[in-house]
Amino acid sequence: MSNPIKHHYIPQSILSRFCDAEGQLCTFNKQVGKRGKKRHPAAVCYEENIHTLIHDGEKFTEIELFYSQVEDKFIKILKMVDDGLVNPIDIAPLKKEEEIYNIISLFLTFSFWRIPKRFNLASNARSKLREIYDQAPTENRGLIKYDRKLIRNIERKNASISIKIAQFIALPALLADANNPAIRQCWFYPTDFDQAIADDPIVCDVDENFMLTGEIYIPVGSRLCITNAPNKITQLHEKMFNNAVRTIMASSEECFSILHRNGSQETPDN
Repeated sequence: MSNPIKHHYIPQSILSRFCDAEGQLCTFNKQVGKRGKKRHPAAVCYEENIHTLIHDGEKFTEIELFYSQVEDKFIKILKMVDDGLVNPIDIAPLKKEEEIYNIISLFLTFSFWRIPKRFNLASNARSKLREIYDQAPTENRGLIKYDRKLIRNIERKNASISIKIAQFIALPALLADANNPAIRQCWFYPTDFDQAIADDPIVCDVDENFMLTGEIYIPVGSRLCITNAPNKITQLHEKMFNNAVRTIMASSEECFSILHRNGSQETPDN
């Protein structure tokens, strides 16, 4: 589980896959157009107590526990994919495993909704939470273990605990439909260049029902991504740079070459 105060909105287990040989991340501050200091994964992409739930003066770690379960399952799949890419074994049978698509779907939707800048979109979706709950597959409702009465309270009450549960648990779990055509076409693809990862790492659109749609892309390692548009990885990688809020991270400064092409400076930000 993450630090009890510093809650990461990109898992450290994913960030670590973009580190250099010393376990550090090269960083670029998009807002000021400067390179930053090297950082450990623990020191980036977090907000203090963003996942902390407080009810009647008592703190709950429900969000962090839920995320750790999803991340553990996803990292196991990543390990199988890594092994399949390195060793001469066939990873094609993995595509036939329904549970793998369920976990990929959860990872993608959680990666989308847990980013802090989605707050306004999550607020709009929360106003329709009962409708989203009613349309969700039965197995998705089972993931959150909330009945419709509690969903109604989360939808209506504007308390901090309701807002957090909606954005960080209910919405990503209820909307993680492995049969969503855009997600169903997603798979792991190696890249022929070193990718960076941004503080908003997922490229996608959402439809009127708040489902992920369109071209989806997220880097999950310096040379590995998940996408449903493998012929557009370079363009989607560039789009991720453009979508970044502040920080872009990579294993080397050469990965920031796209920023030079767009006119950003490389003056160190010390």
